Parts: sequence; structure tokens; C-alpha cells
Amino acid sequence: MEETRRVRIKAGSTVAQDHHVSDWPRTKAGDVTDPGMEFDAEWNGTFWECRADGYGRRSWKGEVGRYGNGSIFAFGEDSVEVLE
Repeated sequence: MEETRRVRIKAGSTVAQDHHVSDWPRTKAGDVTDPGMEFDAEWNGTFWECRADGYGRRSWKGEVGRYGNGSIFAFGEDSVEVLE
């Protein structure tokens, strides 16, 4: 994977979380979350793996926050706005 970038997922982007596919900002639970939420993300050539508190934080790798339902995967390089 590429370096970690700070991103926002663009509204309407196709995302997946824990084997469930939806359009952002709807999550696996069906809830509409904060559309302006910021994530730490890595691009793998197909999707962005987006992590934040409650969305896939990996405490075992020293990341601060909870794992929750896991990372949100945003499909397509242009599915996020890179902030830095």
C-alpha cells in the first residue's frame, strides 16, 4: 500500500464496510454518518482503506481509537478528497 493520507470520502461514493456495500455517507448499520468526517487512508490501486475512531483503528499497531465495525473501503481513486 501507499503512504497514509488524510482524506474525506466524497458524498455518493461507493463504499464497503464489513461485507456491506452502500453509498457514502451511509454505513454498514444503515446510519448516515458525518459526511465531512476525516479519515487516515491508504490507496491500494483499486480502493482507499479509510480508518478513523470507530472505523478500523488498529490499536495493536499503535493507532489511537476504537476498531468498531472496521475500515471503510472507498472504491475508485477519485472517491475521496485528499486533504494534505
